[in-house]
Amino acid sequence: MLMSFKIRTRLFLLSVLALSGMAIIMSVGLYNQKQLTLDDRKFAIKSQVETAVSIIKHYQDLNRSGVMSVEEAQKSAIAAMRHVRYGNGESFFITDTQQVYKLSPNKPEYEGQNKSTLQDKNGKFLLQDLTRAAQQGGGYVDYYFSKLGSAQALPKVSYAALIPEWNWVIGTGVYIDDIDAEMKNRLIWGIVELAILAILVSLLAWLITSSILRQLGGEPSEGIKLMQQLAQGDLQLKMQQAPAGSMFASLAEMAASLRKVMLDVKK
Repeated sequence: MLMSFKIRTRLFLLSVLALSGMAIIMSVGLYNQKQLTLDDRKFAIKSQVETAVSIIKHYQDLNRSGVMSVEEAQKSAIAAMRHVRYGNGESFFITDTQQVYKLSPNKPEYEGQNKSTLQDKNGKFLLQDLTRAAQQGGGYVDYYFSKLGSAQALPKVSYAALIPEWNWVIGTGVYIDDIDAEMKNRLIWGIVELAILAILVSLLAWLITSSILRQLGGEPSEGIKLMQQLAQGDLQLKMQQAPAGSMFASLAEMAASLRKVMLDVKK
């Protein structure tokens, strides 16, 4: 099938296949990079929650040992967690399993309120999903939420764990809009690089094709027809003007020499 295509067409197809392969590799690389970055963020917030759980268990131990009542231990645990920060100022939240806020550093007005109906812009019930994830042994929930001091809802991922003795859910989350922005920026640059490469590959393919055609004097299919004519004894070769020094020009010269020899013999 490819033999029926002209050299220019074959090299063009080869260039398209090469560029398509590079585009696929770039896309897969960007996707994998995004997943790795997201996995790193998820691992980090899970580790932070596990540390927070350890802090709360310390106050549970104080309650068990009789140093504090349950109420005192819970108040002390909340007070200890209220000012804990990590990363870029991320904090922790605590609710009970009925989605009543016990701790909400960024929105203290939520504390004491049942926010089971709190939804993100896509209609996801945030606290219900976080409670469910915690009750299943701890887990992640993706949703949209506004940053402190902003009304714009941005993508966020949180991890929640259960404190079964107190029926608490503790969690924390990080915004991931910067990951999407970084991947978008890399994609744009990747497209620009592919466009430049496509121009260079096309130019190189054109130069190679022109060089081959100049050396041959035309398409190989035309050369095959000419040689078949010579093989059949037809020395009246019909061809377009071939570049001097090309294979086709040499065939034309050979045919002219053979015609001259034949005419001399006839004489």
